[in-house]
Amino acid sequence: MDAAVERLVGAALDAVRAGRDETEQGRTLAPSVVEALIDAGLFRLGVPVSLGGPEPGPFEVLDVLEALTEADVSAAWCVWNNLLPALLGRQLDPDVRRARFADPREVFGNSTRAQGRAVRHGDRYRVSGRWSLVSGCLAATQVMVLCTVVDADDPDARPGPNRFVYLPAEAVRIEDTWVTAGLRGTGSHDVVADDVEVAVSASCSYLGPARSAEGPLDRFPIMAFMAAGAASMLLGLASICVRELVATARAAVVTDGRPQAATRPAVAAGVARGAADVASARLALRAALAALWDTIPHGTLNGTASDAEFAALYQSVDLARRNALQTVRAAHELGGTAALYQGGALERAHRDALVMAQHIMFDPMWAEQAGRVHLGLAATNPLFNH
Repeated sequence: MDAAVERLVGAALDAVRAGRDETEQGRTLAPSVVEALIDAGLFRLGVPVSLGGPEPGPFEVLDVLEALTEADVSAAWCVWNNLLPALLGRQLDPDVRRARFADPREVFGNSTRAQGRAVRHGDRYRVSGRWSLVSGCLAATQVMVLCTVVDADDPDARPGPNRFVYLPAEAVRIEDTWVTAGLRGTGSHDVVADDVEVAVSASCSYLGPARSAEGPLDRFPIMAFMAAGAASMLLGLASICVRELVATARAAVVTDGRPQAATRPAVAAGVARGAADVASARLALRAALAALWDTIPHGTLNGTASDAEFAALYQSVDLARRNALQTVRAAHELGGTAALYQGGALERAHRDALVMAQHIMFDPMWAEQAGRVHLGLAATNPLFNH
């Protein structure tokens, strides 16, 4: 592990590993895991150094996510999930942002689904709604949710744009809904708000202008970076499946006269293909991210990358999804009975990967947008190059 990444994750990895079963069984990060991640500053990877965060470079963030995935992907997922509220903080007034991220013990949950309403009364919103898939909400001290804005003075008018609002965790209630096959420990329950009042200044949007640039990540396109982080974790799960397939094949005891698993051509080919698929997708992902990153020092707050560079990033994310899923499915099939038992590393990585791949960051829409660019057409999704 790189020394810089070792400094970031520190003793947190040991705590994450030790709390892995408790996290899985409790369907939320174990308290000891939350404390370790807070102490290491890992929930604040997207907070600039000037505001008290560690803010490593983009490749160090991916390294951290990969290291955490090896220990427990639910912890990695919640750390990744905390990046979005921090990165969107660039849109806040600098003083509001400073106050919002002042406490080093803040933990965020968030929902990117516009499942609520923010009724505007002057400089205040009154927020109500029910949001699903709010990862890490049981550990959160703040929850960022997406709302459709409505003007209280003209409630019959056409709804306004969607806005993210930051709500204190004590102002919402959590409905226990996260009963799933994979990523069980993320605690991605529903969150409900009933007429919670917040300042308009404590809101932002996907497409809002940046109002401050405190550090290098503030200049990086948010959606592209979130996509790269998600792809890194999915590839990490595929790596686990390859490793576990090797371990189970070597350890398998044959009692029915068949060749030992490790000597079977199909297993050997599966291991080689899986390792190659993961490595090639990882190289493509990091090369595309590097091309985007190289535009940042000479650009504006959101960089000057071309649509072709964004296309390369999103097609590498799609490649990661396809290669990872092919690898985990093949490993699960070739793993034989060892892949059947719940809680085994191969079985768990398999179902975690299948659930993770359902996230919007892996939707085929992004590859379609990249394909439009290759065809000489304009991308139609406004988030594609933002």
